[in-house]
Amino acid sequence: MKKRKVGIFLYDYVDILDFSGPAEVLSLTSNSKAEQSLTLYKKELLPTRPFEVFTITENGMQIKTHSGIIVVPDYRIDNHPELDILIIPGGPVRAVQSMVKNKKVQEWIIKHKNI
Repeated sequence: MKKRKVGIFLYDYVDILDFSGPAEVLSLTSNSKAEQSLTLYKKELLPTRPFEVFTITENGMQIKTHSGIIVVPDYRIDNHPELDILIIPGGPVRAVQSMVKNKKVQEWIIKHKNI
């Protein structure tokens, strides 16, 4: 089974639960009951899991969430692995509006709209 690559786009003031919830669910997904048991027992995730989840920001710099927690992304929008799934989590209206107005981010999202 092909491992699906899931990119989660982060931006300043993003809501933590909107990206951490999907990241946890997809990262802990397993292919069988046995794998599920091992996943819940071991500290490291199994290499056989069906999803590889990583975070992406516009410029690769850390972001500050809505609650003030600093998050360091895995990639920036111009150096991430190919995506099978793109997740764009929510945040306060003004933060979302600033991303909507950002031409570079807008073009990147459009480029990935059919994945």
